[in-house]
Amino acid sequence: MILGALWLILINIWTFLCFGTDKRRAIYKRPRLMELDLLGLAIIGGTLGAYAGRRWYNHKLRKASFNAQIRMIAVAQLGVLAGFMLLNMHGA
Repeated sequence: MILGALWLILINIWTFLCFGTDKRRAIYKRPRLMELDLLGLAIIGGTLGAYAGRRWYNHKLRKASFNAQIRMIAVAQLGVLAGFMLLNMHGA
């Protein structure tokens, strides 16, 4: 349980920082991080960091396909969380 919480904290900080890095690279016309990498960080637990990074750095807010993918990841993760909570409530 503690390791899971530590993982979520660290992956969300890392994801947030990666969005900042990508934004700086975009501003200075440097090679960018791949969108697949940013989405991958969200998939492995960095969804909150992705949302925070997008807002804080004002980054990728208007890209519709990216926004849809982030939303799908968040909905899927909420569904998994709800499923685990239901299983635990029923003692399974």
